[in-house]
Amino acid sequence: MFFSLNKMRVFAVTAMAIGLGWPFLTSGQTVIASIDMGYTPLPSLEGYLLPGYDFYDSDDDPLDDSQNKHGTVQTQIIASKATTEEVNIIPLKITGPNKQSSGKIVNAAVKYATGLSETRVIVKSAGTQCRSKTYMRISNAGKVFILPAGNHSSTKPVSEANVVSQMEGRGVVVGALDENNKIAPYSNRAGSLLDFYIMAPGFSSFTSVKGTSFATSHVAALAAQILARAPELSAEEVVDIIFRSAKDAGAPGADDVYGRGIIDPSAALGPLGEIVLIDDPTESEDPTETEDPTESEDPTESGGSAGAGALIVGGAVALAILQGGDLLNKAIVVDEYNRVFTANILKKISYRGMFNNAEKAFLEMFDWFANRDEKESNHLKSGLNNFSIESIGLMPGPSYSLGINRIPYGFFNEHRENNISLRLGNPNDYLRDQIMGFDDHGIFGSYNTIDAFGTKWSLMGSKVVPEGKYGLDSYSLKIKRKREGERLNVGISLGTLNEVGNLLGGSSGGALSVEESSTLSIGIEADYHIHKNYILRGSYINGFTFVEPTKKSIVNSSSLLMSDSFLIEGIFNNLIDKKDRLTLSISQPLNAYSGNLNLKVPNRVKAKGEILYSEGAINFGRNYASYNYNLMYVSKLNDYSDFGVRVNIFDLKLNKNLSDNNGLLSMVYSLRF
Repeated sequence: MFFSLNKMRVFAVTAMAIGLGWPFLTSGQTVIASIDMGYTPLPSLEGYLLPGYDFYDSDDDPLDDSQNKHGTVQTQIIASKATTEEVNIIPLKITGPNKQSSGKIVNAAVKYATGLSETRVIVKSAGTQCRSKTYMRISNAGKVFILPAGNHSSTKPVSEANVVSQMEGRGVVVGALDENNKIAPYSNRAGSLLDFYIMAPGFSSFTSVKGTSFATSHVAALAAQILARAPELSAEEVVDIIFRSAKDAGAPGADDVYGRGIIDPSAALGPLGEIVLIDDPTESEDPTETEDPTESEDPTESGGSAGAGALIVGGAVALAILQGGDLLNKAIVVDEYNRVFTANILKKISYRGMFNNAEKAFLEMFDWFANRDEKESNHLKSGLNNFSIESIGLMPGPSYSLGINRIPYGFFNEHRENNISLRLGNPNDYLRDQIMGFDDHGIFGSYNTIDAFGTKWSLMGSKVVPEGKYGLDSYSLKIKRKREGERLNVGISLGTLNEVGNLLGGSSGGALSVEESSTLSIGIEADYHIHKNYILRGSYINGFTFVEPTKKSIVNSSSLLMSDSFLIEGIFNNLIDKKDRLTLSISQPLNAYSGNLNLKVPNRVKAKGEILYSEGAINFGRNYASYNYNLMYVSKLNDYSDFGVRVNIFDLKLNKNLSDNNGLLSMVYSLRF
């Protein structure tokens, strides 16, 4: 059973065109009308053939009497690509023994195929051309029509194929590939029909003959398989799936040689575009609510929405979810075309890490982590991540700072100078204050003063502004008290972080999102001046997170989550020329070490459409953690600028016996004015 997305509650997930490992939940037979040279009774065709007709001899026995058994090979190729549960073939013969035919014969066969209500796909791969008006009957009847491009080595398909451009997306022109997956020398190119043209193998093990007509069999079989799994699809949707899932070839995008590219059955038969986890459409609804008939039925607007960040999880919870999320290995999803699949959505999870422009390292981590065969990834939008501006108070006494698009957990912890600065590259973010926010798109500020007893007080705040469909939305406030001594400085802090829709940096509105999460934090930090130029610094923060689940998520409930982070670093000033600084540090980014998330994941659909669920908990513990080793060297170029080099190594502890490492090299340039 297939579900109408606007009748159910949905959870957001994201998928690109995936191949194997995404089985459909239902199937049925699709009928192909093959207008060619007939067929030969063969054991391999048993169960595929329905009664056909011989329009050349005007009888109901369309046996293939051509010398190269062209129609038989056509039928064999279709049968070799699909099962008898997926496809039936109606052979319609339009030629004589020497391939002779006429427009009148072809015209009759096309009309007959179009008039059969059970026929969903019509492929014409032999015979002469008939009237365009007759071909348009196929389009008007809502059937998929497939034609060969021709075998004349031309820069454009045969003139007969021009009709597909008028079929409102229901027609396909097919060119031929050779054994090296390149366009065959004999095949006509896409030409001006590039938007309606696709490539498929023009050769077969059933014959030594080659041609674009045999390529059409591959496309016809694929169209039938798509419809067998989702019979409610329209002809336009089937053709769009074939084109959209194709592998690009030749010049990028549609080109006048390869057209839309090369057919990719595994991608076409997997979920395409945005997908959603489904929930029970029979769940009781408020009887006072009425459905607005003008409301959009766009799947992305039904319940939760789908998009590129829908399965981004925050670093504090990511490792436990990826290692302990067995419930996510098999979930019921619906793709952009309303096709139903069983999917392992763990393979689509992305990670919002310590700082956003470490993208490459983290994407490599997850390619390994989730054992993904496909290499596409959900790149996190980082806004103006490599450009930031801040203003520091220029007055004596109390000081203030205001930053726009500064990474907050670096912004609040740097040594301050009275200036205004512009930075290019990743700033000095040592992860001390992750609980102040998890993105750099927003406004951040602080106010600092010293009381009569020499104690430094700081009030800090941040507002992370959502960027894009799944951007973070949070605000935070923190107060810090720091007592400075001759050598030892000790400080404590209290803070609060309120996240709207996301949990510790995860995506808002996604399958693992929440209605709201509130984190209270307490921290301690200390600086010890070993020497006037050498400082040993450490900090520790513990967070307590209260979670309010949302009905638009698979997070059913949550206990109190406890998380922590720490930093130990050494700072060495004036090492070489009294204008430089070397910093060495080890830190643990924020990591949930106690508590659990209780999930409710749809994993089975019964015959009458009832959805069954698996429930379970993801438990957080010390087995999952990550560590960041940092080396940074900065030299003062002049009174107005600095230049630095930084090396980060990320050590990911996946369980007691398994870890993974990634590295990042970056440069920083700071200009003061």
